[in-house]
Amino acid sequence: MISLGESISGSPDSAKRLGIILVTYNSASVIKQCVESCLRYAAADILVIDNASADDTVSCLASFPAVTVI
Repeated sequence: MISLGESISGSPDSAKRLGIILVTYNSASVIKQCVESCLRYAAADILVIDNASADDTVSCLASFPAVTVI
């Protein structure tokens, strides 16, 4: 069994990053807060899948380099 902080090869890996996928639609009022919360607790790369939001959801995410929007 692999324990937390251990890679498959058995050596510790301090550069591990969490991958987070968020699916969103018209969530400009909460998406920034959600991303900030994710990044506060983990080193993460975040993929946001936007479902053609009509609000400012996508522009709210522009200031986060760890976020990719598709």
